[in-house]
Amino acid sequence: MRDESNTARERAVPRNGVLVLTGYGIRIAVERGHLTVNDGRGTERREARFSRASRDLKRLVVIGHTGSVSLEALRWLRDLDCAFIQIDKDGELVLASGSSGRDDPRLRRAQALAPWNGAGIALARDLLSRKLTGQASVLGTKFDRAGDAERIRNLALSLAAADTPDGLRQIEAEAAAVYWGAWTDVPIR
Repeated sequence: MRDESNTARERAVPRNGVLVLTGYGIRIAVERGHLTVNDGRGTERREARFSRASRDLKRLVVIGHTGSVSLEALRWLRDLDCAFIQIDKDGELVLASGSSGRDDPRLRRAQALAPWNGAGIALARDLLSRKLTGQASVLGTKFDRAGDAERIRNLALSLAAADTPDGLRQIEAEAAAVYWGAWTDVPIR
């Protein structure tokens, strides 16, 4: 039997609703209605306990492949719309689960039609304008390529005349050629 008195226990705390568990012998279970998690290596272990009332946890990410997860814990996570993701130590996705999201036919219809009505084009135009403005800023300040920066700014202005998804993509492609062309002289370390 292992001497638990020598084991350092630290509280595992989610950041922005995401808790990442790593190490060996990871354990995820439900005890008395609370989700309990344990992770770590050797004597450096962490643990945490979450109640259904606390909304601290939105995603539980496991990096590793040793340990256990109870079916009750997976159900607990699902009931609270908390995603569960397992990534192997080599970065391969093993398992991902999450809530199914909204199933609103009106929303799906609006999303499907967005590229061809004013709302979708306006949104895409705004996003691309911000993107191109940022690219021009990088070229003008970090690369000292004022000519290329000016060309991208002019392409950003031409977004106002684009009224189809293809027209927007064409402008974005031209700006990308200018932007990434400026990176060709940057050595890769």
